[in-house]
Amino acid sequence: MANVSGAQSISTSEIITTFSVDKPEIKNVLYRALGKQGANWFPLLDTLGMTEAVAQDIQQFFEEDYIHQTVHVGAGGILSYNAGTGVMTFLLDTTNGSNDFLAGSSTTPYPGTPIYYNPVKQYDILAFPSGSDPILFSVTSITGTYPTVTIHCTQIDLTQTFTSGNYPQSTEISIITNAFPEGTDQPVGQVNKPLIDYNRVQIVKSNAIWTGTQATNQAWVTQYSDDSGAILGYYVVGSKNAEYELGLAMDTALLFGRVTTTSIIDATSNEPVKSTEGHITRARRKGNVINYTSGAFSMGLFDTADAILDKQWASEYMFQGSGITLDNEKDNVLKSYFQFTDVNYVQPQAEASLFGFAQSMGSSMEGARAIVNFRYLQKGLRTYCFTRMPQFSNPKTMGITGMTTPALGLIAPIGTKPDAKDPSNRLPYFGMIYKQLGGYSRKTEVWQLSGAAPGQKVLSQDLNKLCFRSHIGASAVGSNTNILFDPS
Repeated sequence: MANVSGAQSISTSEIITTFSVDKPEIKNVLYRALGKQGANWFPLLDTLGMTEAVAQDIQQFFEEDYIHQTVHVGAGGILSYNAGTGVMTFLLDTTNGSNDFLAGSSTTPYPGTPIYYNPVKQYDILAFPSGSDPILFSVTSITGTYPTVTIHCTQIDLTQTFTSGNYPQSTEISIITNAFPEGTDQPVGQVNKPLIDYNRVQIVKSNAIWTGTQATNQAWVTQYSDDSGAILGYYVVGSKNAEYELGLAMDTALLFGRVTTTSIIDATSNEPVKSTEGHITRARRKGNVINYTSGAFSMGLFDTADAILDKQWASEYMFQGSGITLDNEKDNVLKSYFQFTDVNYVQPQAEASLFGFAQSMGSSMEGARAIVNFRYLQKGLRTYCFTRMPQFSNPKTMGITGMTTPALGLIAPIGTKPDAKDPSNRLPYFGMIYKQLGGYSRKTEVWQLSGAAPGQKVLSQDLNKLCFRSHIGASAVGSNTNILFDPS
């Protein structure tokens, strides 16, 4: 006899729930409770047009250093000074960081026996720092050879008081002008060596894998809560997450990457790991670091930055990307200042200058604004273009406990700089390079290997692979004009 399937004194809801006959109420929306979780540095660079194709893993470029040079007091400080005649001698410096000599060669082709040259010539006028009234000396002769080159000079005006002890070794001396006697010959010619630096690329990858079973499983969720599209099966979520992981890896490499200098070799391919130097890392190496106390940001820090930028002949428009802590603190400090800034004038002028936008461009301008999202401050002769950097505060990358990057700020010029070796080649001050030759670009590659989906199978396994790969790197020139607001 069959067991009974009915009984008395039990509610319908209880028996139905036990056997899961009631259809549950499950919403068909996958809510993005954390939004799109940042990862937008690469799209910003792309929008600004700061990307460039390269055909090698290392891009060498030339930068022009200061055309006019200074010199330094060498070992022993001021060697001799006669207050009555104003005659004074000192050695040029050979210390690293204040070296006054440029190595040349007497042999062609290079290398050869080095011959060392310096920027000083006879009858140059040297200015020894003394407040706003420098003490001037005329160079009467230069004797000796590297590393012992002596500058003999005579004080221009003996009414100025010169104290030799105020100028120890490595004191910087400026060459402000020259004054030649009548009948003298022309001086020797000046040559300036360009500086060499490098941009590097690295390979970034991400993958999504799903089996044939997953490809045919129906999910309750059919769409995202935002504009991210439909969800045919849950494998779509995995595909989008793999794309996000690629973007996140690109963003972090472009900002915080360091060049791999150790030997890391893959056992299968026998190829080394190569990596790029991120914009923050290069700014630390070649730029200017302003340490500040987080929570005590002040308007004076912009004046400090402006003084540095002025010495570096920086451009009119400066980008500033800030972590959330610095971004909010900066806005709070500048609130009263913004009230006196003609924002309605600055914004259209800046966008027209930077991007060629005009108000009549309408939606195309608005679309770019949405990605770049600049806010503007005009102070002195410069306009600062502010944007918040979610990469600095991502709680799973640079914003973990122990990191101070949410209070970090990067200032860099917006625009392009001509290559000193090829003035027609204009390089963005900061941007991204990617590998390309002919019609093959490795900027962002996406392809699918199918073993389970409809269509031609290229895998024997019962699965699909969605592959993402980018061969990219950070590029930067003129990093001497970069400034880091670094929290302490």
